[in-house]
Amino acid sequence: MTRRISPLRLVALVALLASVSGCLAEENGLPYDRLRIAVARPGSTSVAGFPRCVTLPVLNGSVVEETHPIEGGLSIEVFATNSAVDLAFSGASQGPALDRTISVERLRAGYAESFELSSVSGTPLAVSLGSGCSEGDLR
Repeated sequence: MTRRISPLRLVALVALLASVSGCLAEENGLPYDRLRIAVARPGSTSVAGFPRCVTLPVLNGSVVEETHPIEGGLSIEVFATNSAVDLAFSGASQGPALDRTISVERLRAGYAESFELSSVSGTPLAVSLGSGCSEGDLR
């Protein structure tokens, strides 16, 4: 007598294996595209909740949408796909001029950028963006 697996159980098994392999892949250090976002006050004091790590999704059509409040009415809005990450800095006195689109190719090539940001009320902050994340970065 042969035992057959129902299609529903087969789908559940495949989903379980895919989720486990995703966890194992990250632990084994397989490459994921990541952007590190650091925000600091003058004098290099990090803003609470930073640095942040954004992991770009792997699957086509998947997206990561996050909003990270900074302080003084500022926030960073993140929209990431498997090919790029878009950053918008809401509440900045510089307006949309600070917005960035960073391609996955630029991340893989060792992207790094730093710039000044200030809230409408005048709070000055330093923003650093870069490829990759360290263990201490918030996710």
